[in-house]
Amino acid sequence: MSHALRKTILCLCSLAVCFQASVLAATIPQYVATSWDNDSGLPQNTVQAIVQTRDGYMWVGTQLGLARFDGVRFTVLDTNNIPELKGRNISGLVETKDGSLWIGTFDAGLTRFKDGIFRHYGPADGLPNNYIKMMYETSDGTLWVSTLAGLFRLEDDKFSVFGSTEAFSGSSTVRAMMEDHAGNFWIGTAVSLVCCHDTTIITNYTPKVGLPISSLRGLAEDAAGDIWAGGTGGLARLHAGKFTNFSKRDGLTDNNATALFSDTHGNLWVGTYGGLNRHIAEKFLTERTPDGMAFDLINVIMEDREGNIWVGAKDGLYRLTLKQFVTYTQQQGLSHNNVISAMQDSSGTIWVGTWGGGLNQFKDGKFKVFSKAGLQTELVLGLMQDRQGNIWFGTDFDAGLFRLKTNEFVRFGRKEGLTAPAVRLVFEDSEGNTWVGTSGGLFSCKGNNYNHFARQDGLAGEAIRDIREDRNGGIWIATDGGLSRVTHKKVENFTTKDGLSSDFIMALYQDRENALWIGTRGGGLNCYRDGKFFSYTTQQGLFNNDVFAILEDDFGHFWMTCRRGVYRVRKKDLLDFDKHLLPTIMSVSFGKADGMATTECNSIARPSAFKAIDGKLWFATAKGLVMTDPTSGVRANSNVPPVMIERFFVDKTRVAMTNSTLRIPPSHGELEFHYTALSFSAAEKNRFKYKLEGFDSDWTDVETRRVAYYNNISPGSYRFVVIGCNNDGVWNTKGAAMSFIIEPHFWQTWWFLSSLVGVAVMGVAGMARLVTSKRLQNRLIRLEQQNVIEKERMRIAKDMHDEIGAKLTKISFLSEVAKRQLKNSPEAEQQIDTISSSAREVLQALDEIVWAVNPKNDTLDNFATYLCRYVSEFFSSTSVLVELEVPSTLPGWTVSTEVRHNLVLAIKESLNNLLKHANAEHVRVELAITGSSMRVVIEDDGRGFDLNKVMQKNASSERVERTGNGLGNIQHRLEQAGGVCQIESSPGKGTKIIFTVQLPEN
Repeated sequence: MSHALRKTILCLCSLAVCFQASVLAATIPQYVATSWDNDSGLPQNTVQAIVQTRDGYMWVGTQLGLARFDGVRFTVLDTNNIPELKGRNISGLVETKDGSLWIGTFDAGLTRFKDGIFRHYGPADGLPNNYIKMMYETSDGTLWVSTLAGLFRLEDDKFSVFGSTEAFSGSSTVRAMMEDHAGNFWIGTAVSLVCCHDTTIITNYTPKVGLPISSLRGLAEDAAGDIWAGGTGGLARLHAGKFTNFSKRDGLTDNNATALFSDTHGNLWVGTYGGLNRHIAEKFLTERTPDGMAFDLINVIMEDREGNIWVGAKDGLYRLTLKQFVTYTQQQGLSHNNVISAMQDSSGTIWVGTWGGGLNQFKDGKFKVFSKAGLQTELVLGLMQDRQGNIWFGTDFDAGLFRLKTNEFVRFGRKEGLTAPAVRLVFEDSEGNTWVGTSGGLFSCKGNNYNHFARQDGLAGEAIRDIREDRNGGIWIATDGGLSRVTHKKVENFTTKDGLSSDFIMALYQDRENALWIGTRGGGLNCYRDGKFFSYTTQQGLFNNDVFAILEDDFGHFWMTCRRGVYRVRKKDLLDFDKHLLPTIMSVSFGKADGMATTECNSIARPSAFKAIDGKLWFATAKGLVMTDPTSGVRANSNVPPVMIERFFVDKTRVAMTNSTLRIPPSHGELEFHYTALSFSAAEKNRFKYKLEGFDSDWTDVETRRVAYYNNISPGSYRFVVIGCNNDGVWNTKGAAMSFIIEPHFWQTWWFLSSLVGVAVMGVAGMARLVTSKRLQNRLIRLEQQNVIEKERMRIAKDMHDEIGAKLTKISFLSEVAKRQLKNSPEAEQQIDTISSSAREVLQALDEIVWAVNPKNDTLDNFATYLCRYVSEFFSSTSVLVELEVPSTLPGWTVSTEVRHNLVLAIKESLNNLLKHANAEHVRVELAITGSSMRVVIEDDGRGFDLNKVMQKNASSERVERTGNGLGNIQHRLEQAGGVCQIESSPGKGTKIIFTVQLPEN
């Protein structure tokens, strides 16, 4: 065999293995990992033990302490706050049937935690020493404890030794224990695998009788009833009395197995010195960390009540959850990761349009890429299959529209009348007419000639986003200026004046009941039925106010896309909300934690999402083609989460909680409640509502916030109640509650108030006799003068806003009137334009000054509200897509007038520069709080600039310094506000401006 032939065969074999692995990954359920380490709150990174107790909490043992975890926050317990916990190096954790949490340490014995009480066990309780290796409870309630001196069990609150060194074939170190389904108790030592029944040793497997590994550290029973042991040498499977050895040659990441676990889904998990494996379908799959690397040394593996897998490793704590989505990228054969459109033809073949990789065909698990030579471009936009089975696809810029028929491409462009660039979508109606949506209007065609329709022809907007046909033959057209309906060549337009929540329409979908669902940019979801519009936004519970695509699955859910991922809403909830049967709408969102490579879904062309013949849903994203299967892949979390009130503070002092009603000594009435919901699948998505009975009249919905604050609560009896739901909206309506009584200060008691009233009455009578009428009259005069001053101050502020503002508005209006009356005088018209424009600018500046000097606006929350309103209004009449990111809850900090004024001017100047020079399509504005600082980020995808050249030019330009323009002025504004300004930019890569200001906490 020649060297070239041998090389070719090896390449083909390698490709076959890669394809087989790709197909296997697409068919076998996949997991996505999330990690926590000491930066997240763990006391130390090496996790050696994990257990979930019956109250729902996860307990994590590390080399430097124990932590209780609720999915978001770690509460650390160590020798500093728990004296009974004699050591910090946690070697084992187990909860027994009586509700005791047993904590084993490597050098400080055992500690039991039960009913809120900690108790320490050591040599005085029968243990030979304080070195605990591991613990295990069998089904009969016996607690087994492995020490350096052998195996012990707890009887009558005392520990007694079990077995002997000889019984364990010369080794007293037990590092693995397990009970199988038949009640047999298995013990792994350094040299043997021992099987016991009713405390009697019945079998002892050693290397002499076939045990292929040593130094056993893990035991598990799989779904078939086979016993697996892990140790030095890999894995040993015991089946029908015979062992089979597995090592790196079989797919294990390392020949030293350190932990085994068999989950409820039939997976056997194997932890090794160099990674994590899953044994399924007789193969060992290698799991990866969130950054795509192999796991480090694995110490422990367990499963929580929701089916999540938890892994304790040398470098932290990991949670593995089933992927809800499968992502196809270049790694699976896609020509380019930026997927713009996707659809399925009548034969079941999937067609994928990419921006940079041309047209792809996905069939039988493989991608076929059409060459650029046939397409003349690699920038594919809209896709469609016509009645004859031909595939149509639009392209960007002036490449035109293509038809693929029997592997031949036919191009349609300016010659055929298709004069506008960027063919975003192609649609065929019931009469066989072809409709082509572009960035420059709509084209219709029957045959080969295209007729153009645009705003001047009656359409609501210029850029066409989507087209649908209703059951009556009406053509609905989504544009950037509203919604148009074409019937018998008559055009009817709908905008916000008719009830739409936004004029920028992104997506259309007609359901089986003939209702038209309308996705908008910035205005959420709309529904048109019975001649009326209904709208649903984030205020009603929608996940996002952008709706790029709308799909309906077979189970009554709408699936929608936006730049923050995919989200799902029950259609029935939307209809019930309209009937006032539901107060809010529940949305379930999906993103990177669910298997997507990015949350950014594309919206430029159609279809950007589709429902396949088999019910699976496919989505176009900036990092691949994404698929989810509502029939099996997306599993609803039906577990009702336990809700806990963890801490209670009065006047910033923690109060110990009990099961009975608390009596709070006289205080200022500043209350703080910390609570949680113990659902771990996506703990960051758990939501809460709370109510202080005796004070609140209704529930307060705080979304994901886990703290409730109250101020100036009067003395009296109260009951704080909190309820929570998991990531899928399953609520624990019982929740958690605590009752308390705030006792009054002596001056708040009824007897003191009664006495005070009596004294006041007598005092007033005495004053009436002692004070002359003259002095009373002088006092009245002073009060009247003071009242006049206060009214005058209020009048000045009101006049600035009303009188001056009204006059400026009138000037602007009269200028417009005069302009229309002097159409034949260009010079006068130009001067009037200048007057009108100046009046509007002064009016806007006046509003900003009034807002800046008003002390009522000196809060972080008001600044955030103003920022969102200003940015939205600034870009409202432009084609720039704006993404606002503001925390759902903000601290009650003060933002001084000077800081607000300078920061707003800096932001305003930055946005003006962006709109004038950046030529950007997307802008992201973020407000973030870190420590005691506030950060405002303005980022665009525009043309960018050479920062060094601009700064050098500004530094040398007297005109720039004199007029106050340029980047130097923005930086000077931030210096006046006591902050700093960072600017990042380079040609072709956009610009990022970061304003950072330190704010003192209240």
